[in-house]
Amino acid sequence: MKHQNLIRQKRTLHKEPTVEEYSAAYEIDFSDDPEPEPKPQAEPAPQPAASSDSPSAPAAKIQAEPQPASTPQPNPQPAPTGKTVPSAPTTDQRVKTRAGRKGLIAVVAAACLLLVLFFFFRRNSSNTTGSLAPSVESQQAEAEVNGAEESITAETEEPGEAQSDMAEEQATKDEIAEGNDDQDKEIPDDSEKDEDTRNEGTGEDGTTASGAVPQIREVTIPEPDYEDLTVDGIYVGSRFVIEESEPEVYTGSISGDETDIYYFTGEIDGWYSFKLESSKQNALDIIVRDSKETKLIDSHTGRTIELIAGEKYTIEVSQYNEPADYTLTIGKQTLPLDITEITTIEDQFSFEDQENYYTYTAPRDGYYRFDLTQMNANMRINTVIQDRYGTKLKDSTSNKMIQLEEGETYTIRVQQYDGLGSYTMLVYTQKPTQDITGYGAVNDSIQYNDQSNFYTFTAPFDGEYRFETTDIKADTRFSIVVRDKFDTKLMDVYYGNSVNMEAGETYTIEVQQSMGLGSYKLLIGYQKETVDISDADIVYDSITFVNQVNEYIYIPSETREYTFKLGEYLSSCRLDIVVMDKFDNKLVNNYGSGTATLEANQTYRIQVCQNYKNSSYSLSIQ
Repeated sequence: MKHQNLIRQKRTLHKEPTVEEYSAAYEIDFSDDPEPEPKPQAEPAPQPAASSDSPSAPAAKIQAEPQPASTPQPNPQPAPTGKTVPSAPTTDQRVKTRAGRKGLIAVVAAACLLLVLFFFFRRNSSNTTGSLAPSVESQQAEAEVNGAEESITAETEEPGEAQSDMAEEQATKDEIAEGNDDQDKEIPDDSEKDEDTRNEGTGEDGTTASGAVPQIREVTIPEPDYEDLTVDGIYVGSRFVIEESEPEVYTGSISGDETDIYYFTGEIDGWYSFKLESSKQNALDIIVRDSKETKLIDSHTGRTIELIAGEKYTIEVSQYNEPADYTLTIGKQTLPLDITEITTIEDQFSFEDQENYYTYTAPRDGYYRFDLTQMNANMRINTVIQDRYGTKLKDSTSNKMIQLEEGETYTIRVQQYDGLGSYTMLVYTQKPTQDITGYGAVNDSIQYNDQSNFYTFTAPFDGEYRFETTDIKADTRFSIVVRDKFDTKLMDVYYGNSVNMEAGETYTIEVQQSMGLGSYKLLIGYQKETVDISDADIVYDSITFVNQVNEYIYIPSETREYTFKLGEYLSSCRLDIVVMDKFDNKLVNNYGSGTATLEANQTYRIQVCQNYKNSSYSLSIQ
């Protein structure tokens, strides 16, 4: 409307005179016929003087003035009337005037249309991009409006000057158009702006440089849900009671130089007892010879010797210093018992130096225990364990563990040292080794002294893992041993600790009985997978075990100073943050937060380390 009023005002100030006005003022014929040549004027005749009251007096006075004969007479000029009379235009000027009016109307209409488009695109541009820079359409609209106003002004100027101004105006428009073309090339695509939103600087009110509120990108790392594994107790086999074997008993009487002779052949290899009891102490002798007449026994009372199955032995009872009655008792070796499937054996000793034999085939590699219990207080028993080559693996009166190999058959010899009577032997077997990869806890138990439970664990990621025992009785203590594939001890502690493991490597975890018996729970703390958080502004994660380390990868898109801050964790918890470059140089190593200058497109490692207690947390990157 403002521009339309301006145009109307300029039309009023510069209104062109009509043809009739030019004709009346100058008495000029604007027809297409050529203008006639002026007629020569005759010498005027003397006229009488006219009175001043005559209306034609002025004209007559002017015509009465003498004119030089050699000078052509100009057209008479009207007297000044107080109005400015413009010069008469030519035909070309009239045509240009009409064309100028039509052009002016077209320019005004175009200017109005461009104004409408300018405000429309400006509003849409501010709503979509939030940019403070003027759009290409708005610049073109403003240029057209300015050009329209300049063209209106040019109507008041001379035709030559107007044409010069129009040429300059057109050159200016061309320059603006070229600038707009360049600007079109420099303006980034909206999608590229969206991708770079996190890199725009934000003001105190949280807005970006373009005035839009940036979108905060959050990453939530879920806590893995590991199942519990419950392991059965030790193998409990059958219970076997061995009946006492009946000895061979012979009685007789010796007088003078006579000798009683007996023959004996053993059914199995083993230990046999030859016991002589006489009515008078040391009155008689007993002699035992093998098939080669070698004396094996020569005494007043006899003893236990080892015989070979199938060989014939000779027993002689004779007087030593006086006649006497006697009783000869032969205690025989019992048959060996295979106790592979038996875990409780009840047996006894019926003669001195007796040995009871058992065979056992180990179901798996590991540690085994053969405990002798429920004996008379005056009994003393020794246990000897031999492999298939007769090599002694154990020879002791105390109960202790022994390591056996899967599939190998061993001989257990229980020897009588002092006292006779019954006893019970308990066989504790090695539990099967459990693969606990992928489990968060293992429910197991320790049921006998020196027991060891074995597990295998394959680390899914490089990093820190924790193994600790919980839910145990106050009077018990178990140790945890971790070994690598080379059987090197990486950890040997009570209750638990953390250990560094390599991804894909399999480790052996052993829980050993140190004091007391009972159940326990073995907790496993996993190293989480390393996550790339380059596109995140806030990361939500958690710490669930002692010495846990959560690691992230961060690749900045620009070189500048970055702030890493931990938040939203328990006030009683202490978490440390570490930022390292590719050379493992620590750029940040602080409690809670830290600042470091990072280079664009370089890879950095960020660690959140448990220092005291556990909690969930947020990690913000600014």
